[in-house]
Amino acid sequence: MRERGLQLKIADTGDEFDRIARLNYATFVEEIPQHQSNPDRALVDKFHRENTYFIAKDGEAIVGMLALRNQRPFSLDAKLPDLDAHVLPGESLCEIRLLAIEPSHRHSRVLRELFRALFAHCVAQGFDRALISGRLENIPLYTKLGFEPFAEPVGSEGARYQPMYMTRATANRNLRTLPVRAAMEAAPAGARHCFLPGPVALHPEVEAALRHPVYSHRSARYATLLDATKERLRALAQTQAVEVLVGTGTLANDVVAAHIARLGSKGLIVSNGEFGERLLAHAQGFGIPHVAHQLPWGQAIQPDAIAQRLHDDPDIRWLWCVHCETSTGQVNPVEAIQAVCDARQVLTHVDGISALGVLPCDWSRARMASAVSGKGLGALTGLALVFYNPALLEPPTPAPHRPLPAYLDLHSYARKQGQPYSGSSLLLEALASALRRPQAPRGAARAMWGDWLEPRLLQLGVHLVVQGAARSPGVFTLALPDGVSSQALGDALLDAGLECSYASGYLLQRNWLQICLMGEVSQAGLALLCEHLAQHLE
Repeated sequence: MRERGLQLKIADTGDEFDRIARLNYATFVEEIPQHQSNPDRALVDKFHRENTYFIAKDGEAIVGMLALRNQRPFSLDAKLPDLDAHVLPGESLCEIRLLAIEPSHRHSRVLRELFRALFAHCVAQGFDRALISGRLENIPLYTKLGFEPFAEPVGSEGARYQPMYMTRATANRNLRTLPVRAAMEAAPAGARHCFLPGPVALHPEVEAALRHPVYSHRSARYATLLDATKERLRALAQTQAVEVLVGTGTLANDVVAAHIARLGSKGLIVSNGEFGERLLAHAQGFGIPHVAHQLPWGQAIQPDAIAQRLHDDPDIRWLWCVHCETSTGQVNPVEAIQAVCDARQVLTHVDGISALGVLPCDWSRARMASAVSGKGLGALTGLALVFYNPALLEPPTPAPHRPLPAYLDLHSYARKQGQPYSGSSLLLEALASALRRPQAPRGAARAMWGDWLEPRLLQLGVHLVVQGAARSPGVFTLALPDGVSSQALGDALLDAGLECSYASGYLLQRNWLQICLMGEVSQAGLALLCEHLAQHLE
């Protein structure tokens, strides 16, 4: 039996689907008498259009397959009417079906690798529980894989099955032992893996939202969706108000800068990376009086030092800082800084662009905070988000400044229920779809991938600009060794279908390369990335 050329992938060609139908027939008609025979000797599953097929190929032959489906009713619903009594309310469920392996490959690694590829996919998609009906004679095998039986056996004579499940926690434990080579083989051939801080790889449900027909931003449908989306955003950031603008994070920070300018007072801008420096540029562009607290890139901000600056300069009446410094991955202690400012009645403003959707965010006591749709939230780039506290938005005393530019004035959005100007229904649909996905599973998956990735990067001998708890779980900034060009390495990774961040001027200047886990990632993609990094860093 030859397996050296074994390839694991998600089926995506007509020939593969034809071969799946023939393997399906051989297994579930000729071997297990579940379906009637037919002259074509092919069996197309009734849920074929909804199935995702994981296949093992030896050359052109499909020697093993599994199908995954997440739409109710499941096939198990028809066999087990009280299925919901066996799962937790609100769980994200999927069903594994159609396990079929050619007899010549049943005592090989095909079964193990199929399930490992499927587990990686399930965890990446945020499923809480996977259900399966295991043949009674194969219960020890499924138990060894981590499945647990529930309910009574189902099916007919000659085809009896035991309902079983696997939780996300069990799948996570299984994946921690996944060999790099096995994960590489689980990647679809020619797949693109995105490790950018933005735009990020989208979940299929978010991509599906982009196929909605375009409709007017003046319609009741748009207004209803905008209200629901803003409610979810406020809950996520723990703020009282948010406005959604068509634009980028730079626009969101321009809005914040414009409203800071109306205060007419001096402030302190804290910087320990590229995006702190950009806050200084925003202030300069608006002619805002300020002083800078600048630290070396990657150095932690000390709240005591901020307190000392405020004590030494009582004219400072506001502060602006970055929550997650994207350039280095540094997480800044915004809650401690907020407490320092509260004690001195200093208004705080937060650049939360790389924090929202990646880190816990409590901006309830900040005057304003900025974010975007296309990073940690996992939606399409193109919407600027500005959170604010309405009671703090107005200056304490009237300031002698000209009126704000209309597009930057949050009051115009509040007066028009968030719709003063043209909006994009597709961008809003994508953001709404991303926000409907449970945040906890996405955070848990990102933390798991990060825990898996960091030690492997360190084993390769690269220096992480920020390590450990101080680093965002979504950002790995690699300072490459002498003799390794970040541009050349980034280009080589891109040619291999691995899209990392390296082309920004500040990264090229420092010979840095970034791996970001803000969007949809997989164990297979990360393993492939580590394999290529090892090749280029040797």
